[in-house]
Amino acid sequence: MESTFQEQTISGELSDTTVTVEALLVRDRLLNEVIVLPNTHSSGGHQFSFSLTHDILPALVDRVLENKELTEQEQPALPETTEDALENLETDASDDITEEETALPSGRFSLWLKFSKNTADFRPATLEKWEVKGLPSRATLTEDRFTREIILGRFSDTRIAAPLKPLLDSEFQHTAHMYTDLKGNLRLLLNKEPKVKPKMQIDAIDSPVADQTEIKGKIFTRHAFIRKGTLQLVHRETGEQIPVPIDWVYDNARSAEKFGLYRYTYRTVIDWTRLHREHRVLQEGIYDAFVALDYYHRSAQTLLRLGRARYITRQLTPETRGQGDETTMHIIPYFTVGHRNLSFEMTEFTNDNYTYLNHMMKFAPLYRLFAEKNTWLVGERPYKAQDNGYHFFKYMRETYPDRPVYYVIDPESNEYSQVEQLGHALPFKSKEHIYHALMAKKSSGRTMRNTCIRSARKHLKGR
Repeated sequence: MESTFQEQTISGELSDTTVTVEALLVRDRLLNEVIVLPNTHSSGGHQFSFSLTHDILPALVDRVLENKELTEQEQPALPETTEDALENLETDASDDITEEETALPSGRFSLWLKFSKNTADFRPATLEKWEVKGLPSRATLTEDRFTREIILGRFSDTRIAAPLKPLLDSEFQHTAHMYTDLKGNLRLLLNKEPKVKPKMQIDAIDSPVADQTEIKGKIFTRHAFIRKGTLQLVHRETGEQIPVPIDWVYDNARSAEKFGLYRYTYRTVIDWTRLHREHRVLQEGIYDAFVALDYYHRSAQTLLRLGRARYITRQLTPETRGQGDETTMHIIPYFTVGHRNLSFEMTEFTNDNYTYLNHMMKFAPLYRLFAEKNTWLVGERPYKAQDNGYHFFKYMRETYPDRPVYYVIDPESNEYSQVEQLGHALPFKSKEHIYHALMAKKSSGRTMRNTCIRSARKHLKGR
């Protein structure tokens, strides 16, 4: 298939070399014939070539207006159509049409291939079966000739040389997009854009060096050809967005096997140290991973959540870091519950404390042999000491002062002093906090113990 803004060209062949392709029929949503285009292939026979020029647009517009007028006049019931024919049509046309309204007449059209074959070329058993069960849908049979119409599409090999351009009329008023629906059939959509509903999956997440995250996977965009795509890291609380480039590779062979529905492989590398040291854009908290996609000949951009990772990928996702001049951002990739979308949890340490964290992750099993037994960590948000966690901690300190119960709080918090006077206050992200987080038997609230344990778990499994 090839296209310009003035002409769409469709060329191909049927597998049965004894048939003769006669014409291409353009039908409206009621399956009424609108346009007939003859086969212009030089060899004829089972091979075909059709040219749809922008001159067909007035006929499409007129038919939409006629159908609209007929509907407003209480359209009569349609003649029955065999189930086989309707099976080839999508039951829900809205799935491929944008929801935005347009003042121009709009509608969807299907393409049908009309071919014939000598009756003598059929096996007697086939003719006998038709006598008993009836002819295939949209077929006629005479003594000399069998004729049938089939919806155009679902070819075993569909090659699209470049993104299909919409047809434009000479006054640049009306457009018609040719696209492939989910079943692999070709459609024409007048004065609207086909819906773009891409799907992505993650095949692998790796850390080629200590401060980078490499993500590889696939994306299926149906009938939309990607012009540009970027990974967007969106901070869950502030909404700040960090763009990261993505490399796309169009999978031509795989797309051809799947009726011309576009398939890509992608790769992106997040350099956390560059983001943290040079651009200073990383903040503590959680970043959700999105992919922003722009398409050729589509006005709408798609913002898609990055996820759908394989089970083995979710289990082997490596953590990483972003190294700055004074601080280090510890980064833990994880997948959200239910939808399994990719997010990154960021925790910032001073470089000295981060070195200590790495040391403790290596030797935590040894230190745990000599640590206080039955240590508890209590906390809320790092800057708070006023909810249930604080009152529980206060009760434990006043009632059981000898118990190893600690409260985690930011030393810059206005409420730090009221915790400090009770004793066993751990400054948030300090060496004392890191030590007790890895030694603690129980924890409640936001004590960072889960962060430390998740960081240490993979190392501890290997020891």
